[in-house]
Amino acid sequence: MGVGAGDNRLFYTGRPIIFKHVYQVGGGDNPTTGVFTAPKAGLYLIFSAVVAEFHETYWAQIIINGSDKAGMMAYFDSGDSYAHQSASNLVVHQLQVGDRVWIQKLQGSTLYPHFVETSFFVIMINGPF
Repeated sequence: MGVGAGDNRLFYTGRPIIFKHVYQVGGGDNPTTGVFTAPKAGLYLIFSAVVAEFHETYWAQIIINGSDKAGMMAYFDSGDSYAHQSASNLVVHQLQVGDRVWIQKLQGSTLYPHFVETSFFVIMINGPF
């Protein structure tokens, strides 16, 4: 999933980031809520990258069933005025059917609006395919 071009908007703190572009293989992604629900039990690779808008700081978390598992902080330092700040993180986690995964804004303003710089991927790497 990716935020997508022209989608430079504020996201609510403590809520899932709703990604505009969703590419489904195997199901589980909900483009309305921004939440992935595991359709099968297995070992999953969960990856996210956030890119803050120019001169902004953005902090987000990978959340599994309501618990934070990893964070990403795209930190703006006033000395670096010609770059968009970015951060990414990866979690490998055993999910059961119905487990929920999302990316949640913790702090910040807006995300860089071009697809696919800000993204969220959940990929089953071991399980009943």
